[in-house]
Amino acid sequence: MKKVEVVYACITNERNEILFVYNCDNHHWSLPGGCVEGGEYLDQAIIREVKEETGYDILVKGLISVNERELIINNEHCIFFTYNCVITGGKQEILHPEEISKIEWKTIEEADELMPFHVKSIKELMSTSIDYINQGKS
Repeated sequence: MKKVEVVYACITNERNEILFVYNCDNHHWSLPGGCVEGGEYLDQAIIREVKEETGYDILVKGLISVNERELIINNEHCIFFTYNCVITGGKQEILHPEEISKIEWKTIEEADELMPFHVKSIKELMSTSIDYINQGKS
């Protein structure tokens, strides 16, 4: 079984709304994110994915959730890392319309409905993040 690492960014605005993207391939809303590429650190992957999917530059603040799932049909063991992130620049734009068709801010209640696999609410997850530290190579 192939191990796949996937990163997601939980980004809020001043109205406490959460940023979501609509994925064309599987026709559902998700947090911005995607697969970690070979040689990438987790924080590099989430920064790249958010830029590619939303046009925003971000800062990774902390890890808020780790989930695992086996995708039998793909013979994959997926590990999902969700991070609390803040926007530091860029502008909202769809750079790859074949992958992402919409970018929207959703309320926390809407986010909880779109992400039922989290045991805690998004509000609870955001308040309990732990530091993420990339220690680089040694």
